Amino acid sequence: MSFWLPFLSPRTEFTIDGRKIKIIGREKYNRPLIAQIKEFCRKDPSAQLFPELTFLIEQVKRKEFAWINPSEIKVGIMIIHLNLKMVGLDQKKREEVLVHELTHLWHDSIAQQIQKSHTAAENLLAILAKKEIPDTTQKIRVLLFNFVRLIQEEGIAVFSEKYYNREIFFSERELQRLYSEARKSAVNIHEVLADYKTAQISNDAELRALTVQFIQKFIHDGKYILGLHTVYSIRAIEHITLRIVAELKPFEFIKRYEECMISKGLTPVISVTSGKGVLDYKKMLSDLNKVIPKR
Repeated sequence: MSFWLPFLSPRTEFTIDGRKIKIIGREKYNRPLIAQIKEFCRKDPSAQLFPELTFLIEQVKRKEFAWINPSEIKVGIMIIHLNLKMVGLDQKKREEVLVHELTHLWHDSIAQQIQKSHTAAENLLAILAKKEIPDTTQKIRVLLFNFVRLIQEEGIAVFSEKYYNREIFFSERELQRLYSEARKSAVNIHEVLADYKTAQISNDAELRALTVQFIQKFIHDGKYILGLHTVYSIRAIEHITLRIVAELKPFEFIKRYEECMISKGLTPVISVTSGKGVLDYKKMLSDLNKVIPKR
């Protein structure tokens, strides 16, 4: 939590059914957003899961409309940070952002493995730096590690967002549609990783820098597309609750998804170590290690 948060003012505080809600930010400039947060907290089931919630409206230079801070959740402080530019969104889009971030907050608060994954990613980066592995390869290595985790995290959040807005339904047609979109995304990631290997082997610095940008873009987009598909598939095929999906460890989540796809006679878009997926985590790491320059 930011050290200056307790001293911020003004703030709006209210209670709904015994739940304490705080909104920190200047009401003069944020009235539509503050009014919507109040109404959202009254009616939304996900908001009702928290005995205390804080929304911090900030004017910052970030791409995201909203975010959460794992270090705050770790010590039991439930805060959703909102970028002031959210004020410029329409009401429906603002509500989607709130649902998305509240789902992240809920997921992080019930799943210990998320905190462990954040720490593991930091440790991995430190280990790679000590081994003097090139920065671009370090970035991709950590991206791939986080990718598996983020497929689950963002998938759960996007699923909640779509389900809340009644934009997604359980049907065979929907299952096939999401599978097709995810497969296309996975193929894009597979191809750009192959381009990176070519760039490394040819020692073409310009091509290497370009492919790193593409990898970052495709993985950024893919975590939402593959995430929605994997979460939807597990729920649709196994008929289990979102909480059960949320409590799975990331690799366990992917393996569960693999089993679901195989049961439908489909090729998984991602696998962990079986090699059956369009993307396979173990194979991606193996291919990456083969082109790391020897020092």
